[in-house]
Amino acid sequence: IPESAMDEFITECEELMERSSDLLQSLEKDGYNAEKVNSVYRDIHTIKGSAQLFGFQLMGKVAHAMEACLDPLRNTMFELDSNLTDALLKGLDMMGTILGEVKSGKGDSKFERTVDNFVAKILAHTLVRLGGAWDLVSSVRFKKVNSQAKEEKVGLDSTSSNLKAAAVNTHIGDQTSDQVTNE
Repeated sequence: IPESAMDEFITECEELMERSSDLLQSLEKDGYNAEKVNSVYRDIHTIKGSAQLFGFQLMGKVAHAMEACLDPLRNTMFELDSNLTDALLKGLDMMGTILGEVKSGKGDSKFERTVDNFVAKILAHTLVRLGGAWDLVSSVRFKKVNSQAKEEKVGLDSTSSNLKAAAVNTHIGDQTSDQVTNE
């Protein structure tokens, strides 16, 4: 990857993550605003696409899960709550930490377990809020949410139950940036 392209990727991601963080905090403080929700969604979508284009699959996976959780907000299927706001902000922090590793030339592979845990928790929370809508989870197509989750819709009942249990038993976004960097 040419250095100039990598520099542009990093700068763009940093700007989009900062703007998304500001918008999420504003949404939490001021309440729902369709324009702000759509802006956060577009920013996260751009980060996802760019990360995947540059080969940073874990960063793309975090962004994809965040995007999947923002989509119901865009369609006003439920309101943004403090748990989801916290989780989305943790996702931005996680992507920022990964981006720091990318900037130093280390890549993102050491964050696989942390990313998988984050994805499971944020999707489980959203799944519970939607009452078990499988399309939300299957849209992300992740492999390691739990031992029974599959890329295809195999085991729908047991997977949905496990994800609901994960959301009830685990507070989303409970890992700090320091914990992310220690894995």
